[in-house]
Amino acid sequence: MASKSNGNGSSSALQRFLIGGGTLLVVILTLIGAILLAMQDNQPEETPLAQVSPTPVIVATTPAPATNTPLPAPPSDTPTATATVAVAPVEISPTPTATETPAPPPPAATETETPIPPPPATDTPVLAAPPPTVAEKGGPCQPPASWVLYQVQVGDTLNLLAERTLVSVADLQQVNCLESFTIVPGQTIYLPFPPPTATPRPEPTPTGTRRPTPTRTPAPTTPKIGNVNVTADMGAGKILVVVTGENFDPRAQGFRAELRGPTTVILQIGPTATSTSFEGQAPLSAMVLSERYDLVVINPTGRLDIRTDVWPPSDATPTAIPSPPEISRVSPSSGRINQDVLLTVQGRNFFPKQLKFRVELKLDDGSLTVEVFVDERDRPATSTSFDVLIPANALVSGNYDLLVTNPDGQTDIERFAYDALN
Repeated sequence: MASKSNGNGSSSALQRFLIGGGTLLVVILTLIGAILLAMQDNQPEETPLAQVSPTPVIVATTPAPATNTPLPAPPSDTPTATATVAVAPVEISPTPTATETPAPPPPAATETETPIPPPPATDTPVLAAPPPTVAEKGGPCQPPASWVLYQVQVGDTLNLLAERTLVSVADLQQVNCLESFTIVPGQTIYLPFPPPTATPRPEPTPTGTRRPTPTRTPAPTTPKIGNVNVTADMGAGKILVVVTGENFDPRAQGFRAELRGPTTVILQIGPTATSTSFEGQAPLSAMVLSERYDLVVINPTGRLDIRTDVWPPSDATPTAIPSPPEISRVSPSSGRINQDVLLTVQGRNFFPKQLKFRVELKLDDGSLTVEVFVDERDRPATSTSFDVLIPANALVSGNYDLLVTNPDGQTDIERFAYDALN
């Protein structure tokens, strides 16, 4: 009996030793796996390590029987009846490896290289090199092979030769080593080709024609309004204006006479207008008869004269007003001062047979006025023509104006009508 107890105790101790050793081995393997995993985490993630999956170790132990059971005849360490006790396996949670959280692989060498960007596109055009000039082809002081030698002629200039040979002045200077633009007749220079002959320009030949003597342009004169008679012809529907005075230019373009008031009425000038009188008319419908109008006479030079309140008359009733005399022709235009001269005056609105009718010759400078009288020995005087006698030695030499004054005081003047000669 004693021997059997010792045998069972030895077997139980061996089993405990194996269980303890197995447990220690599991712990050691677990520590080694943890250390390796820690080292793997500290290393740079260039190449992922192989996955380590620790396998749990299951150790099975056979406890001693609860009763003393006799062993079989041949001694054996394995008991006859055994009970299997399962030891719970020790599971070690695997540490996440690179496969569970994959690290991005290092970039390839081609990806790490920074590509060189192309040069930025610009709108600036690339200019082509200019073609070589004639001088560049031949070189300074060395003409091209095709150029010819030319002798400078009278009248040639470097500019003219350049135009005629279709090159620039700078090319001619460079090829011929000219330091200035001056070339002289007889000098030899190189040209692309012989220049064509220039067409000579005809030079004006002096003639013996005398230049006309310049004449002095008279200063423009200002018209002077003397008498103004305005009448209305209600039947014809017209208004008639007769004006006498001085320095009128009614036959020139630009002469104008007008009535200014609430409206502006342009007068139509009659054909018998002279430098001292004219007649104008306009339609009554262009006027406001109850309003006042002024007369404005304007010469072509722009000078003017104004007579205010020519319409309506003071009694506000249009009345017939005598027309002023109008001189249209005087003949002869000259005569000797030491001879009697019969002067004929033509025109209209003359009253030569009435008292206070007067005819005068006035020297143009105003220093002398001579009255002459109507002479009816050759023909009678009328309202359109009459003669006057200029006695010998009544005048001094010079130009005279002729003045005709009707009995009502209205006057017409013909400037430079008569020239008295010695």
